[in-house]
Amino acid sequence: MQIKKFWTYENKTVVVLFFVFGFVFVDRLALTFLAPFVTKDLGISNAELGLVFTVFAITWSLSGYFGGYISDKKSSKKAVLLISVIAFSICSFSTGLVMSLGMLLIIRGIMGLFEGPVLPIAQTILRMASTESRRAFNMALVQSTGPCLLASLLGPIVLVAIAIAVGWRTTFYFTIIPGIILAYIIWKVIKEPTIPEAERSSLTAGPDEKVSLFGTLKYKNIKLLSIIVPCVVGAYISFINFGPLYLTEVVQYSPSTMSIVMGVNGLSGLLTGFAIAALSDKFGRKPVAYFTLVIGIIAAIGIAYLSPNVVILCIFIFLLSVASGIMCVFMSVIPSESVPPKVVASGIGLVTGIGELIGGVVGGIVVGLLSDRFGLISIFWVIVICYAITLYLTVFVQETAPVKVRKNNQTAAPL
Repeated sequence: MQIKKFWTYENKTVVVLFFVFGFVFVDRLALTFLAPFVTKDLGISNAELGLVFTVFAITWSLSGYFGGYISDKKSSKKAVLLISVIAFSICSFSTGLVMSLGMLLIIRGIMGLFEGPVLPIAQTILRMASTESRRAFNMALVQSTGPCLLASLLGPIVLVAIAIAVGWRTTFYFTIIPGIILAYIIWKVIKEPTIPEAERSSLTAGPDEKVSLFGTLKYKNIKLLSIIVPCVVGAYISFINFGPLYLTEVVQYSPSTMSIVMGVNGLSGLLTGFAIAALSDKFGRKPVAYFTLVIGIIAAIGIAYLSPNVVILCIFIFLLSVASGIMCVFMSVIPSESVPPKVVASGIGLVTGIGELIGGVVGGIVVGLLSDRFGLISIFWVIVICYAITLYLTVFVQETAPVKVRKNNQTAAPL
């Protein structure tokens, strides 16, 4: 009886999309984990591999928005999600067939086109299926915890073990299996999302909206998030990309010690990402954002200047990852609550696409140039600046947490 009570459509949706988006990141990071095998076999340089990652990130960011827009325009989110999962699984399989840099660029570029729409569409489906009191919690489980567990923690262990045993090409062939299984489960379990009855007349739901290409930019929060999300993504990418180099070249840790210290970052993300979102369900999006961003600023300064031993450094890195836990709230939760339900996928897709393109691609290049010019310690000043800008702009963001909106409406209502 208890199992039936737990296994509601909401919880089924969370579980299915947890594995779907987790698997998206397994496929996305598989080439990173298998890079030593791939570069040696294909005879490509690190710079050429970096070009592959850049092309993938660009196609991901652009298709994230356009895929969300198409799903809103055609009202066919389940169909677009299903096609995306099947298509990127085929592309992942095809990575094992590549024989040259050109083929690798084409396959991974196409793969990015099909993976990009998964997040905005999955989060739209989840937003419509979620209870108000646990909306951010559910969305963070899918966007933060799924990739941390399946891709960052288990991914390198499983993929590298398979590659050692049967080769990197066969490893990519195997990735089509979970894709087919997940596509079947989506077809059987996931329903086309509908606006919850309680929101049809809600003030936070907004009026009916005509789906247009950049229509969501007329909403104040979407405009602000189009600046905020690149800053948050840029801060995250700065440490992920250059943190290992800082630890080995500046702090002068051994590679093994560095890997353990960087593992703290992943562990923190796994443990705290959904907790940050759950707190925002209870206390509001903005108060939790203020708290985590201040922690992030303190942690970045601490890593750069106040880290005399490995234990203290690990504490600061743990806290820095806590700050990045607010990323899901900015990228998915607030956008989904800031626009009418009819255009949620477009709103999420727009801010995540801009975040990936500017914060991920352009930001990564800029941080690399700054590191060459001013040293690796400059990455932490980039993080501080990004979080400071975000902290300032958050002041102007309209609160969207249902518990806070309802309370504010009651306070403002005439006696």
